[in-house]
Amino acid sequence: MFDNYFTQNLKENEKLILQIKKHWASFIVSILKTFIILIIPFFLIFFLFSSIWGMIIFFLWIAAGIAYGVYQWLTWYFDSVIITDKRIICLDQKSLFNRVVSEISLASVQDVTYEINGFFASAFNFGILRVSTAAKNIIEIKNIPNPKSSQELIFDLRQKIKKTLSAQELVEMLEKNK
Repeated sequence: MFDNYFTQNLKENEKLILQIKKHWASFIVSILKTFIILIIPFFLIFFLFSSIWGMIIFFLWIAAGIAYGVYQWLTWYFDSVIITDKRIICLDQKSLFNRVVSEISLASVQDVTYEINGFFASAFNFGILRVSTAAKNIIEIKNIPNPKSSQELIFDLRQKIKKTLSAQELVEMLEKNK
């Protein structure tokens, strides 16, 4: 579903290695909020259904709760990280019509760290992955599942790229980063 959305940033001859979505446990708070919004009018159903305006308020409340839940799901679903054979692309969906796309070339990756904080994150094995370059560019990716395996994958891909760079490609890359 929506595969083209995630692959539209790929360049020619670039292969998708892995797409990482936020961990499902990071969505639990949004689910609980949506459930609370949807359940409240049912406690007031006898009061609300005593008049036509009450019924209208009831159905508008339910529609707003469903819209809120769909909005939360869409922003969670489209938050993603794409690892290709050349780059790391971070799609940060801030809201329905607001997205920030960041990328780091695998050849320029200097350090990859991960962090797992708290009981909930430790129990469900999700955390923060930070990818940094020598130019102090940092991409911070929150709530990704199994950040250690993502860290290892990025290091492995970086090692492959560093081994296969020709002298000309290395000079071009250094000139581009100046």
